[in-house]
Amino acid sequence: MSVLSWRLRSSAATSSCREFGGPGFSFIFKFIAFLGVLIAAGCADNSKYNLTFDVGKRSDQEWSIIDKTCHYEAVKAVAAVTVDSQSTYDRIYVACVEAKGIPYVGKTRKGVLIRDAPI
Repeated sequence: MSVLSWRLRSSAATSSCREFGGPGFSFIFKFIAFLGVLIAAGCADNSKYNLTFDVGKRSDQEWSIIDKTCHYEAVKAVAAVTVDSQSTYDRIYVACVEAKGIPYVGKTRKGVLIRDAPI
């Protein structure tokens, strides 16, 4: 066996260990995975939805009073809630508005109905 072939075999074995098992590889892999998670999170649609009601022939002033009253009642009710407070707020707000005679239509996001009633 020649010296050249022996050196090639030994250098190939040690270089592959350095490339795939060293601390540099672990850091690069974690960095690439972290960037992938950031990119995926940036592409998610996190836009806020709106609760939609059929106001009918009520004036803007009447709707404003009902909206503010029900918002106040819902905020009061969820003040001490720590888990899933948004859905609790939504349920209380919708119940309050419906109690005042305005039917709930559903949730909309960017003008498109994403979920029909009930909540």
